[in-house]
Amino acid sequence: MTNNAKRYTTRKFSKFFLLFCILSGVISCSSSAPPLRYYLLHGVAPASGDSSAELNFQQTVVLNALVIPDYLKQAGLVYQLSPAELHISQSHFWSESVDVGINQLLRDGMKRNNIQLVSAARVPTNANELVSLSLFIDDFLPTWQGYVILKGRFELKDKSGEVSVHEFHYTQSLSEDGFDHSILAMRSVINSLSSDLSSLLKVN
Repeated sequence: MTNNAKRYTTRKFSKFFLLFCILSGVISCSSSAPPLRYYLLHGVAPASGDSSAELNFQQTVVLNALVIPDYLKQAGLVYQLSPAELHISQSHFWSESVDVGINQLLRDGMKRNNIQLVSAARVPTNANELVSLSLFIDDFLPTWQGYVILKGRFELKDKSGEVSVHEFHYTQSLSEDGFDHSILAMRSVINSLSSDLSSLLKVN
């Protein structure tokens, strides 16, 4: 075999070997990649009682604003690793935006207290006679310290136009690892907020 033929054979072998390595790497990465998982923040439960029964709300509240931090606008679930570091998952995702889930949880929680929460886009004709709510969330996530935190403030505007500002700070311990358990704790702190909101609205 001539030297030129040997060089051609070597180059040809190198190309096939390189292609084999690339394909092997792709197959290996695809087989070892974790499956994608999607989560709902609000719970989905079967209806209880007569689903066609008329709802008699004692009060209607307009949700004017629901503001969340930028890190909650990501599709991936978030976990706080340290005082200054966040981890955004690449395999665990919200199936809906976080503000939509919070809205749903608040509406469900307040409905249990006979209070109707409606968005500003669906305000009834007597909007001026209704209390309005603006919710500003500063933090809402599980932390490395073993609990979920919900912190922020809300503003209530009563029928006379007077505005009151209230700060809130809830925590819920995490007794288990994993996003499944964290989401249950996140639901719990939102339910605590909706319960306190309902109690305050009933007093006013």
